[in-house]
Amino acid sequence: MSGNRKPDYIALLECGHNKEGWREFGATTYCLYCQAEKRITKSMPQFHISCLGCRYARSTGSAEFAARRLADRHGRRYPHHGLQIYRGSILWEDRRPYSDVRTYELPFSPPF
Repeated sequence: MSGNRKPDYIALLECGHNKEGWREFGATTYCLYCQAEKRITKSMPQFHISCLGCRYARSTGSAEFAARRLADRHGRRYPHHGLQIYRGSILWEDRRPYSDVRTYELPFSPPF
């Protein structure tokens, strides 16, 4: 976890509630909703997206589809921004802006 980004993992407790930032399977932690100690039954990595061109960053929980959709929407609105999708702390997908073909010089002159 770096900066102000949300924790990389979501823990599912035996009561059915979620808690962010825990990844130890079988450990006990305090559930804020039940006001009691509960055991962690499942730990899932969260998906995060972050933009390299501005401050845009979102966390989508365990929904990869939502992370891709948000990255697509931001990429369409700002086509020159690069986006990175993380699954937990692992870089899942790196989306760089496409370069403009018109900026390249051809090694020959066109026949027309």
